[in-house]
Amino acid sequence: MPGVRTMDWENVAFGQDFNYSIEQMAPSPLGEFEQIVLLAVLRLEDKAYGVTIRQEIRVCTGRNPAPGALYNTLERLEEKGMLQSRLGDPTPQRGGRAKRLFTVTARGTQAVAAPSARTSVCFTA
Repeated sequence: MPGVRTMDWENVAFGQDFNYSIEQMAPSPLGEFEQIVLLAVLRLEDKAYGVTIRQEIRVCTGRNPAPGALYNTLERLEEKGMLQSRLGDPTPQRGGRAKRLFTVTARGTQAVAAPSARTSVCFTA
């Protein structure tokens, strides 16, 4: 559309400065908690595993998700192709067990950015 500017989401750097607010999230095919989980994983970058994701959600939203709710959501997002996981190295602090680390896929990044891209058209001059 002539005269309408949109956000170039392909060049947005997701990382530590990515702020989010539950109130500002637009409806999307993802549920609200799924969006929050994806955003937390984006913020944590290579340090995203169950414990750190729960902490990030608690700090950023004031919510304290149950571990079961979080792990079910992580699994569901992985099945949807929005997250992928890998096992990190075993550590003595964890009794020799490995952490399951998560990263957001391109599909997950698009899913989070899509609602904002759609609404940004309404708020640009």
